[in-house]
Amino acid sequence: MKQSNDNKTIDLPFGDEPKRGRGRPTKPDALTPAERAKRYRDAKRGNSSSFRVGESCSRCIELQKKLDLEHLALVDALNKIARLEDALAKPAANPLASEVRKLKRELKKRDEEYAKNITVIREEHAASKKR
Repeated sequence: MKQSNDNKTIDLPFGDEPKRGRGRPTKPDALTPAERAKRYRDAKRGNSSSFRVGESCSRCIELQKKLDLEHLALVDALNKIARLEDALAKPAANPLASEVRKLKRELKKRDEEYAKNITVIREEHAASKKR
């Protein structure tokens, strides 16, 4: 620190940055003591409205199992469509064409739902890892 009447000492080129405080820097999304106390009370009562990693991951696993079952149903539908298309290729099997079209529409719809559910699960899983 330079004295006010010192004219011979030059100023150092450090700029006018304030000196950082001691200790660990605060996080921008840190909880207030009241928020921490509320989470503690809620957890103690058992009706926690706060986020729990275990619950989210178990929910992700449950949703993944559901999606796997849907995927198996889609694979079965694809196999059935392949069989029907083979039968449709024969000239005598034209009555099956409407069923093939119906199954293709159903398959497309389920495939879109599957993709949407996968996206939701991935987003939830990513959110659970961030917290």
